[in-house]
Order: sequence, then C-alpha cells, then structure tokens
Amino acid sequence: MELEHHEIELRYEALRLRDPARESRLAASLLAEGQRHPVLVITVPGARAVLVDGYRRVRALAAIHRDVVQALDLTCAADEALLRAWRLGVGRRPEAIEEAWLLRELRDEHGLAQRDLAVRTGRTVSWVSRRLALVAVLPEAVQARLRAGAVGAYAAQRVLVPLARANPAHCERFVEVLAREPLSARQLAQWWRAWRAGDAAVRERLVADPLLYLRTVAAVDRRLVLPAESPEGRAAALLGTVAGACRRARAQLGPLLTTHPELTAHDGVHAATRQARGAWQALTDALEMIDAGRRPADRDPDAA
Repeated sequence: MELEHHEIELRYEALRLRDPARESRLAASLLAEGQRHPVLVITVPGARAVLVDGYRRVRALAAIHRDVVQALDLTCAADEALLRAWRLGVGRRPEAIEEAWLLRELRDEHGLAQRDLAVRTGRTVSWVSRRLALVAVLPEAVQARLRAGAVGAYAAQRVLVPLARANPAHCERFVEVLAREPLSARQLAQWWRAWRAGDAAVRERLVADPLLYLRTVAAVDRRLVLPAESPEGRAAALLGTVAGACRRARAQLGPLLTTHPELTAHDGVHAATRQARGAWQALTDALEMIDAGRRPADRDPDAA
C-alpha cells in the first residue's frame, strides 16, 4: 500500500534510537535507488496508519521530499505487530536499549507480564528482566539524549548504564558532555576506567571536565610512543612481549592447577618452576636498573 506522510502516525517513535549519520546515508541510498523495503504499519479504524517499523526510512524519505511511502499492513493487534517487527529486524538488529523500550511498552501499555514477554520473544525471564533494568536505571534525561541521537548506543550500554547504577547524577552530567563532544570508543573506555579507579574527588573532576583528562592522557601517550627501530623502542617491545607472556601463562595456569591440583607435587613441574623463577629473577635485576635509571654494570653474561 502507498501512504503519504500525513497519513502515518508516529506513535512508537520513542522506541527507536536516532542516528543522524546513518539516516543521511539512508537518504542518499533512497535518492539513488528508491525505497526497496516497505515500512510496517497497522491500520486502526477511523485513525491514521500507525507506523510500527521503518522510522528511519520515513524520516529519510521526508528529508529527500518523497511524498509517498511504501507500506505493508501487518493486520494484527499492536502488541503482536511490535513483536513481529522486532523478530523481522529489517535493515539492522535493534540495540539493547531499544529492546528495553519495546519490552517496557509491551509491559506498561499492553499489560504483558515478564513471563509472557519471555515466551513471546523466545527469550528467558532473566533476559527480559535484564533488558527492563536498562530503562529502570537510566535517568529519563539520559534516555531522551539517546532517542535524539546525541549519544550512541555503545556509550549507553558500556558506560552510561553502569555509571547510572553507581551515580545517577554523574551519569546525567556526563551525558551532557557526550551530547556536545562525542567521544570515541577508546576515549570512553579510558574515561570509564579512570572513573571506576578514582576516589570521590577524582570522580568529581572527571565528570566536571572529562575532556581535560582525555587530552592529558593523549599527551602522555604521544610522549610514550617510541620509534620501533630505536634501542628504546626495541626495549619497550621486548618488555611488552614479556608482559603478554606472563598474562597468558597466568590465565592458563590458574584453571589448570585448579582442575589438576596434583600437578603442584610433580617433580617436573617443580623443575620448570625453578627455571621460571631463575629467569624471572634475572629479568627483575634488569627491571630494577630501569626503575633506578642506572646503566647496567659490567657483568658476566653467564652469571644468571
């Protein structure tokens, strides 16, 4: 069926994230190729067609001044239409926060209990509960920023949700910064690690001026970059290799010794332990020289 924009009711627009960059690309695609997939609607007697899925396409079509929207009437109740659109996932998979908004809509406006939601989505009650917890913990001001596309889904799920659980006021202040100055995933991870590790005073400074902290970290990182072929660069690369080997050995030894405790009494394991300890002690001597900023003294290379 064909609908004009004024014939479409955007009742469920608040259940979707906005992404201006993606919508611009979609508008360019629609301009070049036309609308290839219909949007999904339900028709309500005596009212406009209610848009269930395809909000980005409708906005993109309006942006390029296309008056007609190709639509498919699902001819079912609103709750079933919302779930059917979620299952189809036309164009992209929904983000976790969008699933949370959908579940809240079905619970609060359509009277579905969490067990019913689990059955009808094919997920567990625990999954439904975790998704609903996203909207329960995020302040409404933060959710409004998400809907407007001012903050990305990655930031919401990896940083804003745990931040809101720990300190809702800090979450609201930080999201205002993100709305003005979008940060990369790496910058978000750096800021979040620093906030978690800091005391109350440090956390307050991080929220008051997160960009100052990130600029400082970037300046330090630039000073730490060493030419790969320089003696300093080779030394740093060797130490990085050692650190990686230590982490990998620890990650594998822990489970191995837990599941096979008898290995701790094996003579071969003890011999390998002595070798590792001796090698580590020799390396520790070199690390102490680095810490002290001294030149290594002349020594017998076989002394270790």
